[in-house]
Amino acid sequence: MLSAHEENVQLPRLGVRKGVALVAFSFAMAVLLGEAYASAATLIGPPWLAALAVNLLLAVVVATWRLKQGDTRLFLPVPTRWYAPAASVLLLCLLVAWTSRFVLKPSGAAGPSPDLGAVPWAWLVWVPIAEEVVFRAGIGQSLRLQAPRIWAGWFSAAIFALVHAHPTLAHVLAGEVGLVTGPFLLALCCEALVAWSGSILPAILLHAACNATVVVFQTVDERWLGWLDFLYS
Repeated sequence: MLSAHEENVQLPRLGVRKGVALVAFSFAMAVLLGEAYASAATLIGPPWLAALAVNLLLAVVVATWRLKQGDTRLFLPVPTRWYAPAASVLLLCLLVAWTSRFVLKPSGAAGPSPDLGAVPWAWLVWVPIAEEVVFRAGIGQSLRLQAPRIWAGWFSAAIFALVHAHPTLAHVLAGEVGLVTGPFLLALCCEALVAWSGSILPAILLHAACNATVVVFQTVDERWLGWLDFLYS
């Protein structure tokens, strides 16, 4: 028989019917977003810019919806300790990159340089803001109304990771769909920050810091782009 403490640490039960519904919702949402990004790309051009445009539009819709409901909690500042994860990521990245540059022998090919677009600031500012509003304040919040917080966070992270594999209907029918590890781990961390802090601002900064690591590695030791490529393939 489980003790009171052991019962408290168990995962909340989801139920088969609810679980199937969340899986179906997550997959359908990922495909819808994938189709939206692909359609926008035919009009705008670069896939990253098309996805950003769609996410910015959705972010405006989500923010307006939350404000009309009078729910502004997720957009309010929180104590500075909640921004420590973002600062820690950047400092650790700089330390690791500088150390490897001077300590490790120059062996191993650099990874392919990601397409940061003509405006790299978009990756450091607008992409984190738009995606966190859409996935944390929008999709994540909707899931939290339907399922325990831990499961809502997991499925929100799964959708975020799925859309990074470009899950259009054509790709799904061809079996070309997957869960990209790097975005999934980032989304889980962002979901945890939102749950613990009550605001999406720390998640936005963590997202921006993780995106900035690409610029750091490109500048200091580009080999890391190859070593960490498994997180994005």
